Amino acid sequence: MVFVPAGEFPMGSSEAEIELAKADCPQCPANWFDDEKPQHPVFLEAYWLDKYEVSNRQFARFIEAGGYNQRELWTEEGWQWKRVTERTQPKFWTDERWNQPDHPVVGVVWFEAGAYCRWGGARLPSEAEWERAARGPQGRRYPW
Repeated sequence: MVFVPAGEFPMGSSEAEIELAKADCPQCPANWFDDEKPQHPVFLEAYWLDKYEVSNRQFARFIEAGGYNQRELWTEEGWQWKRVTERTQPKFWTDERWNQPDHPVVGVVWFEAGAYCRWGGARLPSEAEWERAARGPQGRRYPW
């Protein structure tokens, strides 16, 4: 895990960043980036965030421990979603292209991610926490 110190950061995107994003995605609808505006200051308390994505090997432990059957790990909406979809594993779990043990787990919806976090004694980051960590102290446009 990495420690993200308390502090303020500009959340959202500036007009210049939005114009760059539109240029990168000419097929995106005109209003695609509206939720990024206006860029505004947000203060966050210090927090910890996993440095690496959850691997298939890590997520397999959740499945093997019966995480998909433990009602207390799921939100009410998540439990209903799971019942309707009859999901017992991530969407691409049996696809060789995506399920190598050390690859990041894919095909997981927010409900599954939340249940996994609760099973592991953690929580999902808020939108602001994720954006601050992804942008880093340099305010990067993309986390990578």
